[in-house]
Amino acid sequence: MCLLVLFALSFASQSFPQPPDPSQIPEPQIAYALHAVWVPDLTVTPSLSQCVTSGTVSIPHFHFYAGWKDGAPAFFSVDWILIEEPTNEHEPQIWYFENPQGSSGFPYGCTMTPVSDPENWNWTTWSLAGSMIGFAMHNSPYRITVQWRYGVYMKGPRGPFQTSIIINVQNLVVTSEDVGKVLKWDPERPELCDTSFGYSITCAQKKQVQVTVSIYSMDGQKVYELTEQKLCP
Repeated sequence: MCLLVLFALSFASQSFPQPPDPSQIPEPQIAYALHAVWVPDLTVTPSLSQCVTSGTVSIPHFHFYAGWKDGAPAFFSVDWILIEEPTNEHEPQIWYFENPQGSSGFPYGCTMTPVSDPENWNWTTWSLAGSMIGFAMHNSPYRITVQWRYGVYMKGPRGPFQTSIIINVQNLVVTSEDVGKVLKWDPERPELCDTSFGYSITCAQKKQVQVTVSIYSMDGQKVYELTEQKLCP
């Protein structure tokens, strides 16, 4: 014996939600910033970093960030980052990074927020070029350019856009017009003596530095060496 059971389901009264009309979704507010980040003074504790978009810096690194608030969600990406030295005096330094990966959140320690309420925004941050590039930079102007874009939920892509800043790098340099100078000393003829020499230290960053002065005899033997701690600049 078989028992046959039939179920009748009616779909006539069921309704399904309609997708939102993209034209009715408001555009999000967008904010972004590109900064050179450096530490102006290493002689104080804590040594605080500073964000700038121009001016003179030492051993910089860089960050770019973009965020959205209100309206439809936005999703950001960076196509490339270009750090270039605009000069014809020598072979220019160029660093190029393609499709770098960002991370969620506002950059730690940023001192130049583009909005008054950054805690209410949704940020994506790209840290560009660590301090090793900053150490390698010439004492020269540099242009930093970021090409970026974003997409808006249910509305499509926006961009690409380009954002640039120009900064002047002044890393530590020790110079002396007396390098190679022949020092003279004759106790019998003091009018012929000349044992003076000098040097200068320049850097945008205030810090303690170590300078070594070496003196050689005319036949190439080191006869004297002095290492000094100096405050720069």
